[in-house]
Amino acid sequence: MGLIYKVIRNDYEIGEISDLSQDMWYIEGKWTPFHTYLSIEFEEKLKTFDPEMMVQNPENGLEVVLQNIAIPSEKLYCFATFFDGKILSLRQVTSNEALEKFFPNRE
Repeated sequence: MGLIYKVIRNDYEIGEISDLSQDMWYIEGKWTPFHTYLSIEFEEKLKTFDPEMMVQNPENGLEVVLQNIAIPSEKLYCFATFFDGKILSLRQVTSNEALEKFFPNRE
C-alpha cells in the first residue's frame, strides 16, 4: 500500500501514516504527527499503552480512523496498538458488530 492516510481521532486530524504494510488486520506505517496538542497527547498515551489491556477489554483501545488522502471516501477503522517514535501499529476493525460499537457514526 503506497498510499497516505490522514489519522483522525475523536473527529480531529492528528497526523498522517504512510509507507503502509498490512498483514491481515494488522497495519504498520510511518507516523507523521501534525504537532498539535492532540497529536502529542495521542503519542504519549500510546507510548504507555499496554495492548494486552485492549485484548482483555477493547473499550480500553485508542480508536482512530484512517482516511485516504487521494480518495477521502476510503476509510479504515482501527485501534492504535503501538508506537515506537516512528512507526505506528494498528489493528483494523472489520466486523460489523465492532464497527457499530466503536465507530457508530461512521460514514
